[in-house]
Amino acid sequence: MKWEDPWFMELSAKHKLLWLYLVDKCNNAGVWKVNLRVVSMFLNETITIEDILSFNDDLKVRVHLFASNTSLLIKEFVKFQIMDINALDEKAKLTNLQKNCLAEIVQYLEDETLTLDDFNVLTGKLQVVYALLTGIGKGKGKGKGKDKGIDKIVHGEYKRVKLTDVEYQRLLKKYGGTALDSAIIELDLHIEGKGTDPYDSHCAAMQKWVFDAVARKGGGQKRYDPSANL
Repeated sequence: MKWEDPWFMELSAKHKLLWLYLVDKCNNAGVWKVNLRVVSMFLNETITIEDILSFNDDLKVRVHLFASNTSLLIKEFVKFQIMDINALDEKAKLTNLQKNCLAEIVQYLEDETLTLDDFNVLTGKLQVVYALLTGIGKGKGKGKGKDKGIDKIVHGEYKRVKLTDVEYQRLLKKYGGTALDSAIIELDLHIEGKGTDPYDSHCAAMQKWVFDAVARKGGGQKRYDPSANL
């Protein structure tokens, strides 16, 4: 418990409040979008980046601030959220909190263009995330069951594209409905044509190349615009 943690007990009142604010306001992956103005207002204190980085010391790095200074990761938060799910067997069901946590991790990795290996290093090698998102180490061979642990909705005529609701809504907001529909068709046809699915994350694949492919077919527009062909 943090209240009995010697490290927490040694913090000033200001920094105790700041730490509590961060763990309350971060998402299920432990990510907080940096907004110093808002946190300063809530705590009635002037909060700086240096205040946040002061949580790190020679013994332990507790927060990872990305170069853009727009987001930070509370490194051990995700472990606390999903608990010890290494012990779950094939038939065990994840709680909604655990599913949401994993979905947030996927989104976070895409936002920061990180790999699962990067995330494991940042959070202290949380191998269970890798196992759940890829299916490796969960029983019946590599690649099988790679969507286990996260509810995904199938899309496309051939039902080859799989996205969580969080992923779909995020892509919809970022690219718009027309481009998203076209990207789903593109990826659906691509996977159907290959006969196998080589992607661990369809959301990542769409952002990596599918939207660009759709844009090129739309006349070189940055975002697909069907009127470009008229």
